[in-house]
Amino acid sequence: MDYDCVLGDNFYCSYMLTTKVLEMGHRDLRFVGNFDATSSIKDRFMGFARALMEHNIQVSKEDILNDRDENGTLIDVNLPEKLPSVFVCNCDATAVNLMAQLTQKGIKGPQDVSITGFDNYYGQKIPSVPLTTVQINPEDVAALASELIIKKIKGAPYIKGRHLAGGKIILRESLSSI
Repeated sequence: MDYDCVLGDNFYCSYMLTTKVLEMGHRDLRFVGNFDATSSIKDRFMGFARALMEHNIQVSKEDILNDRDENGTLIDVNLPEKLPSVFVCNCDATAVNLMAQLTQKGIKGPQDVSITGFDNYYGQKIPSVPLTTVQINPEDVAALASELIIKKIKGAPYIKGRHLAGGKIILRESLSSI
């Protein structure tokens, strides 16, 4: 890359979250997010897929459920006939929308199905059940970016290009063990 940037580590954070879900006994998972919508969603799906493959679980195109239309507007998810034990959503907004959709159908979380999100940001809708999610700390992103800027200003050596800020899983009530 000809420029420097700091990003959240979407791939590894999604991998960590999916691994946690698998450690809790889940084996029937679906990823919710349009693969081609953004690079963040792609990275998050690839982390999801890696965790499944490491646990000898097949990954197929049917494991991806679309959450938005071609304009990027969130839509109701086309639910599979047989619900998985957990939906791993690409973001919290999708998770909250999915929770509302499932609630309208009389499906309760996490008793009937668990749901996870990503970002630790709900927007204007508050989830009906506290949402398990991933948080990439904005202060960590800012600190990494500041460090890079200071090194550039001082002419100090640094690694050019893409830099990733890690995150952490925030376990809440929307995810239960099997």
